[in-house]
Amino acid sequence: RLEKLAISPLNLRDRLLAFLNRGGPIYTEGNAVYVIEKLGLLAEGAVDFRNGVQAEAGSGGIQLDVAESAHPLSFVPHSDSDRVYATVIPAVQTPDADIIARAHGWKHPVVFTMSGAAAGNGRVVCNTALPAVGGSNALRLGSDAPEARQLQWILNTVLYAFCTNIDVTRSVHNDIPDYLTV
Repeated sequence: RLEKLAISPLNLRDRLLAFLNRGGPIYTEGNAVYVIEKLGLLAEGAVDFRNGVQAEAGSGGIQLDVAESAHPLSFVPHSDSDRVYATVIPAVQTPDADIIARAHGWKHPVVFTMSGAAAGNGRVVCNTALPAVGGSNALRLGSDAPEARQLQWILNTVLYAFCTNIDVTRSVHNDIPDYLTV
């Protein structure tokens, strides 16, 4: 049980918080969102599966509305992956999060990030769906359908863990002789 994180012999709760405090990233998927709550980064009771969104009948998927953003995770729908596999998406209260995607027509986040003080000085990325399960099942069956492309959520998350914002200006100057037409 997750309540035992703090009292386990490994003292996992303190170790995860120390990792975040050093600027480390944590990724959770599915019901692992409870880990974020048990770390104290979400308020007690912020994760509510009883009032969540059920998967669309017969599809095992949920349509997403992805916010337009420069965030690397918001690029995933451009790979035809605006659906994710899940049985139920919990209602999560995330006052200090950057919301990347919500279930279509729903106010609670499906994909969100937390950073800075809200994430214990680290970065937390949470996808309350199960893109690893849905994507790998589709690949295992040899499918290249959009269901397989939901793995892009995980790939972008892994890359995001190592990203930093940069501001670069580049100027290119070529010395081309006047007699050469380009």
